[in-house]
Amino acid sequence: MTIALCFHHVSPTGGVHSNTPQQFRDHLQALRRRGFAFVDFDTFARARTQGRSLGRRTVLVTTDDGYVDNWYWAYPVLRDMGVPAVFFVISSFVGSGDVRGAPTDQGAIAALAGDANQFRFVRWNELQQMQSHGLVSVQSHTHTHVDARRICSEPGGEARLRSELLRSREVITQHLGRPPRALAWPWGSSSAAARRLAADCGLDLQFSVTPGRMATWSSSQTMGRICADNRDSRWLLRQAGIAAAPLFGELYTAARWSWTSTKQALAR
Repeated sequence: MTIALCFHHVSPTGGVHSNTPQQFRDHLQALRRRGFAFVDFDTFARARTQGRSLGRRTVLVTTDDGYVDNWYWAYPVLRDMGVPAVFFVISSFVGSGDVRGAPTDQGAIAALAGDANQFRFVRWNELQQMQSHGLVSVQSHTHTHVDARRICSEPGGEARLRSELLRSREVITQHLGRPPRALAWPWGSSSAAARRLAADCGLDLQFSVTPGRMATWSSSQTMGRICADNRDSRWLLRQAGIAAAPLFGELYTAARWSWTSTKQALAR
């Protein structure tokens, strides 16, 4: 019964969808002190495939989008603490070029908030270096960050989504040598048709941003995550404790998923 965390930016500037490097470190340290253990993606994926439980207090750390600040500030924290993580990247946004060193002045830090994708997002060589060190697994966040639920409701939408997902798998495999098998849906938006299609494309482990935990009996296509952007460690420990509770955690997860599904259906 694993808990997954979701982060976006990790940057000294902080922000609504961000944590400072110290906040990020504090989150991981607080969970470790509370008895939670971190799991790498390959171990997690094998357990899901085999229907095995990794324990009530097992945590999978994930980040979405593939921002360069994950390379600059999140990865050094992960490396220093020996915490594995999954980076869900938007494959068309990942840049090319040499591996960059950490920014050394406030101007470089401020530039991360700019609109130039070639600077805002991580590069393939940086992902390759993190992957080669064994801590980071690179998985799909689609190719162009599409709303799968909306696309599937349009004429010809399923074919478009299939092309989007296959392209993401192809590009990640081409650059990193390992095909992704996990997908984080942008905005957590999906539908039953989209989830079946993604599984057919080889992306059988699928994540949303609905809080909760993953039990051995639950679907691998509707796995939730606790989004910890701009939150303090007390809040995160409270959420993790709720999700990990033996019985209440199951009820909480089911209730949150039902609420999210109903809300998305009404929004169509």
